[in-house]
Amino acid sequence: MRKKTLAAFIAAIILSLALSIPGFAGALSDFQAAQAQAAALTAQIQQVQVLAQTDPAQAVQLQALQAQLLQVQQLIASLQPAALQELQQQQAAQQAAAQKAAQQAAQQAAAQQAAAQQAAQKAAALQAAALKQQQTAAVQQRSMPAATQSTGGMVWLSATGSKYHSFNNCSGMNAAKARQVTLQQALSEGYQKCKNCW
Repeated sequence: MRKKTLAAFIAAIILSLALSIPGFAGALSDFQAAQAQAAALTAQIQQVQVLAQTDPAQAVQLQALQAQLLQVQQLIASLQPAALQELQQQQAAQQAAAQKAAQQAAQQAAAQQAAAQQAAQKAAALQAAALKQQQTAAVQQRSMPAATQSTGGMVWLSATGSKYHSFNNCSGMNAAKARQVTLQQALSEGYQKCKNCW
């Protein structure tokens, strides 16, 4: 029993020394390991105290465990400021990462909103252009004379004039010499509409 106690005591001292070496592990992990070791030693001390009531030989082991616990508590006290600083650094890093992720998400949302807005503007511009085209076509249709519309786009040309007419005897025009052509043909030949019959 004393050999096991001595081996546990030596192992605890080696662990304590390893934990106290700077750079052996992070201060936070050292602190957590020391706390776990202190909890284990406290449980061991409680068991040995019960045994020491019936076996006086356990008193030596109890003293060794208490000395070991004192060393671990001192280690915890020395590691606490560095562990706290490391914990704060980890929390700050996590907070910075969360802020960066939130900024990226906000930028992505803004880009998507801008793209949607641009698409809506483009759709509105296309719709406005289509409406204007419809209105222009309606105005052209209204401005086209009824006679031209009813005869399928045909107009009358005089033998000597520069105007096209909706009927063959407009303004004293010689009906016998008038000829009928399509509106497109009259326009392509440079004729303009007559203000009297339109």
